[in-house]
Amino acid sequence: MKSKILVFLLIALSEMSVGAHIIPVGLRDATIQDIITIFYGITVAVAVVMMAFHGIKWMTADNDEDRKQAREGVIHVFLGLLFILIAAALVDMVYRRPSY
Repeated sequence: MKSKILVFLLIALSEMSVGAHIIPVGLRDATIQDIITIFYGITVAVAVVMMAFHGIKWMTADNDEDRKQAREGVIHVFLGLLFILIAAALVDMVYRRPSY
């Protein structure tokens, strides 16, 4: 269990360091929309890695209990990704300027 947490933290930190160059140089010019967009990009990247991890775990599982846990992991990652996309759409709708 400790090794799984360590691997997850290493992946999360590496994704953050990769995504760190996306932050605008002039941080004062960054809007909340820019920060939220960066956050969504990082969370989607982590979700893709977790989906691949659970998918491989599901394919290589030896017994039914491991298969069930991996399948539930895939479902939870998919639901989390769905919530992230819905939240992104809502934030975009709220922060979009009116066209009138």
